[in-house]
Amino acid sequence: YGLGIRYNGGANAGANITKDGKHVVLHAVPAAALDQNKTAYVGSGCVLNPTKFLEELEDIVKAGFDNPTNLTISPYTTIMQPSCLLLDGLMGGKVGTTGNGIGPAYASRAQRQLGDLRKNIRLADYLQDPNKYKQFVMQDLNELLRVYPDVKDKKINVNQLANQFDESVKQLEGYLQKDPLYMTKLFEQGNNFLLQGANSVMLDVATGPIPYVTSSRTLAGAAMMGSDLPPHSIDTVIGVAKVIMSR
Repeated sequence: YGLGIRYNGGANAGANITKDGKHVVLHAVPAAALDQNKTAYVGSGCVLNPTKFLEELEDIVKAGFDNPTNLTISPYTTIMQPSCLLLDGLMGGKVGTTGNGIGPAYASRAQRQLGDLRKNIRLADYLQDPNKYKQFVMQDLNELLRVYPDVKDKKINVNQLANQFDESVKQLEGYLQKDPLYMTKLFEQGNNFLLQGANSVMLDVATGPIPYVTSSRTLAGAAMMGSDLPPHSIDTVIGVAKVIMSR
């Protein structure tokens, strides 16, 4: 294959990858990023924590791999606001989340907007007008502090969190894929793709044993939407089974 795509999830539990004697743990970055002969793509079905994504890119270089200049991110990928991490830390324990804010980020995508407050912020949106969307991030944090006193007790510095978030998002500008038909064009050119999902069939948000599921669709059918490929593009599905069921 020439291109590897992440089509769902965020900084989920890590995937250990060993290549040519080098080892790294990836969470949100597609595995194809480790091979400069391939192109790696983060699809619109994902949610992305800018700070953790940048840390992961640094881990790749520290592990001895080339800097992943072969990586690009869908303009429609939802970026995870600081409030999502705080909310997951407060509410996600009983479900057994990784605490990485993935569920609240998908919830924000579904909410879209609450009154005048934009909830779903996509990478291209923010980079088009950082000042405008930074204000939304700060409003969202202040709203969280108002609604959840337990978070307020942690003495959250709204300005500091918003500034850190703003700096991280801007560092991703070089990875932004500006062509919304990028994947369709590559498919029409005859390229082969490997679509990489997060989590298993039993953790699907719709068909799994709720509430102990992840927050996105994990079935093979979700790959088309989350990877931004046309619906007739998938011809092979590979299923991997474990001998015992575990978490």
